[in-house]
Amino acid sequence: MGQHPGFEDQRPVVVVTSDEPWSDVWHTQIHYAAQLSRLYNVVFLGPPNKWSIRNLIHVRSSRKVIDKSLLAFSYFNWMPASLGTVSVWINDWVNSLLMSNSIGSRKVAAVWHFDRYRGVHIFRGNRSTKHIYHVIDPVANLNFDKYLAGNADLVISVSQRFMEHYLKLNANVVFEGQGWNPDSVKLLNDPYEKKNLHPGSILLLGSFLDDVDYELLIQLRKELPGPPMVLIGPDKTTLSGRKELFDYLLTLPNVFWLGPQPPEKHIPYVAFSGVCLIAYELTGKVFNRKRVFGTPLKVLTYIGCHKNVVSNIDCEIPVLDGKAIHYKKTAEGFIRCVKDCLHGEVLFDQVLVDQYLESMNYIRIINRVSKRIGLQTT
Repeated sequence: MGQHPGFEDQRPVVVVTSDEPWSDVWHTQIHYAAQLSRLYNVVFLGPPNKWSIRNLIHVRSSRKVIDKSLLAFSYFNWMPASLGTVSVWINDWVNSLLMSNSIGSRKVAAVWHFDRYRGVHIFRGNRSTKHIYHVIDPVANLNFDKYLAGNADLVISVSQRFMEHYLKLNANVVFEGQGWNPDSVKLLNDPYEKKNLHPGSILLLGSFLDDVDYELLIQLRKELPGPPMVLIGPDKTTLSGRKELFDYLLTLPNVFWLGPQPPEKHIPYVAFSGVCLIAYELTGKVFNRKRVFGTPLKVLTYIGCHKNVVSNIDCEIPVLDGKAIHYKKTAEGFIRCVKDCLHGEVLFDQVLVDQYLESMNYIRIINRVSKRIGLQTT
């Protein structure tokens, strides 16, 4: 484990743990790592590769330089995770050592925990290191949720509905909705060939998981076959029935699946679309639980491009209800609202949207968090 210097200055380090790898699909964790790197040196610690018996004798770090102030590591499982909490503690200790080789003498100012599976013990030995637990999904009582919440200097909840659970575990809990990067829309200053962007489309951005409401999308496509339907994101279906539905959707006329796209590629498609969608399976048949609320990151992308959003879940931004985000509980209401948006018959309050987005600028959120827990940039 030799020394591998990776940063050009001596600014403090923030470690961001993530259960999603660094990729073209920019999840919340990647956005925060990128924005934090404007203020700190950042280590992004993504999930591990598959464990091998060779891991026991060949300890190594997988590191990628993203920027002069941002390094992406893959978590290294020295011991198989299947051994439980003991292996997590040991693996966390090993990963702290591996990251220290690149961090060098720099102070680790904070660990920003998004990953509830691993990395929960890293850099706990230094009392000056702050630990932030950022909850972006309904994970109450799962994995290391209680430990992370109870041992955090601050818990950030992306949903008001999660607050009661975390306030029982920690007195210092704040609500912060999903963040917004205003630089995203600057991408639209570049010239684009409009006809290749399917102008006026019905657009859905995000990972195509088993809990997407493919039935609703198929019904929408059949009742409204004219406008192009653009789907952007990776296919992550795992259940056989859901995979078949997604594949069938792709066979319908005028449906374009573009796969995963980084922001600089997907933002123009959003900007030229006619209406944007949030569509989750609500019956509870897929995961034995009903999803009726949430603030998917894609919502900020949609409204940041000044597009009306039609959603079948409560996106928990009440100030924009009926002003930019239109929550429809039935398939009939959902499809009717999509039609009305395409016909220009639905309100979009651009002034109110821009005010909201300014308040949710990532740097503003990071500054609010830093002030609350006394996190310094130098």
